[in-house]
Amino acid sequence: QMLFLSLGSLVYRFCSAASARPRTLKLDTGSWCVEATLWMDWDHVGTMKAVSEVDVVSVTSSKFRDICKKDPQTYPMVRGWALLFWKDAQDNGLGLLTDIAPELMRKQRGVQRRPVFAPHLNNVE
Repeated sequence: QMLFLSLGSLVYRFCSAASARPRTLKLDTGSWCVEATLWMDWDHVGTMKAVSEVDVVSVTSSKFRDICKKDPQTYPMVRGWALLFWKDAQDNGLGLLTDIAPELMRKQRGVQRRPVFAPHLNNVE
């Protein structure tokens, strides 16, 4: 399941490929994680704990895919997001795909994302 943090803070702990030493990242309200479950089979690579009271909204990936496949207007846009996720994962330069969105990983490290050409979004209103 993909998770959206609608209230509170979580701490995510994992080991990177570059170091055996665990890394810790804080997620605050508005963050999301485990997006990979929407686009591929996924095994978690870290642990998550609440550091305050939290509300989490989950999206069941199998239901999400089934719904998107059935809607001819939604499918091309969602497919485009899946391709962007794949490209972002390939270009993350962090040595590890984690449960945390590559965008948040870069933000926490102070790395700017390169602009991505997204032709599937040109007709979105």
